[in-house]
Amino acid sequence: MTKLFYKIIAFFQNFLRGGEDNDVLDGSLSLRPKEVENVAAQRVPYEDGLEDNKRPLDKKKELLEIKSHSYYKLRDSISKYALEYLNKGNASFDNNDYLEAIKSYDKAIDFNPNLEEAYHQRGWAKYCLGDYWWAIDDYNKAIEINPKAEYSYNNRGVSKQKLNDVEGALEDYNKAIEINSYCFLAIVNRGRLKNQEGDIKGAIKDFSSVIERDSNYLDAYLERGEILLMQGHYENALVDFTKAIKINPQNSTGYLNRGLILCKLKNYVDSIDDYSKAISIDNTSHTAYNNRGYTRLFIGSYEAAIKDFSLAIEINPFFAYSYNNRGFAKYKLGKFKEGLMDCKYSLKLDKKNSYVHYNLGLLYKALNQLKRAQSHFDKAKSLDYDGPIERT
Repeated sequence: MTKLFYKIIAFFQNFLRGGEDNDVLDGSLSLRPKEVENVAAQRVPYEDGLEDNKRPLDKKKELLEIKSHSYYKLRDSISKYALEYLNKGNASFDNNDYLEAIKSYDKAIDFNPNLEEAYHQRGWAKYCLGDYWWAIDDYNKAIEINPKAEYSYNNRGVSKQKLNDVEGALEDYNKAIEINSYCFLAIVNRGRLKNQEGDIKGAIKDFSSVIERDSNYLDAYLERGEILLMQGHYENALVDFTKAIKINPQNSTGYLNRGLILCKLKNYVDSIDDYSKAISIDNTSHTAYNNRGYTRLFIGSYEAAIKDFSLAIEINPFFAYSYNNRGFAKYKLGKFKEGLMDCKYSLKLDKKNSYVHYNLGLLYKALNQLKRAQSHFDKAKSLDYDGPIERT
């Protein structure tokens, strides 16, 4: 049945191309009506052994109309099936069912091997599954079909970046921007890559160039704000995150980062409010609970802080900072043995955390185990602990 189906397709392709031999479906769906009309008008095929020059003119015209109608009906049917599977794949993708999406995209491509979007979307689904090499393969095909597909270049660049092909990723981002200077997604991704590679000025330049042309481009503010935060430019970073929140009040990242800045600026009440807002948007963020608990330590709300750290640990049992912070909160409440258990477990998860060594020093000192305390104070000093070191 399948062979017969494709023979029918090939027959009508052959007819519309002037009777040339062609046994495979190779791009017939991409023919524009004008092209089909021009080719068909040049020649009428043989029918029932009669040569075209022996057939009356009106009969030729009637035959042409019948054949053209049948071809278009078949072509439209194939296009319809391809688009149906494409849409089905997109629906599965939107539901995060990437394997089912790939199956649908496969079928869309079976019906139309030149459907660029199917390759692009299938590559995206494979990327989401961590199959970066196979994703690149699909983006290659999408670009082969449409060399001006800037978003396929962008996505291929992201996939290459995941594979640590920095040069290849940068080349793809640049190509996407060359095709469309307003491809802001590629500019932002290039800025992220520059930031990753230590080109801070270049990264800020990319993010700022997007903001200059689109004052409501959320990711550009978030990315630039994060760099400013890491560089200690808190006031400027605060402006960027506040703008990001204004653009999208339901984006938790803006509240998380602004909360961190407010804490560093010792505006603890507003910082806690921002973390609470972030949690109301996304209550699965262990970072939000941990940071809110951390901020509560500064105002002496140790019990509330412990609850936050416990919630963070419940979400992510391997987050070393929350165990350390909870241990310190217990230390402040005089629960030295409980605090010691938390900090020791934190050290098990992260042996190079200078702060957990310092807290262990405090706890052992409180338990009158002075040699152990001094050992941890010395270890904290040898690492990156930048606070005052107690002596036993």
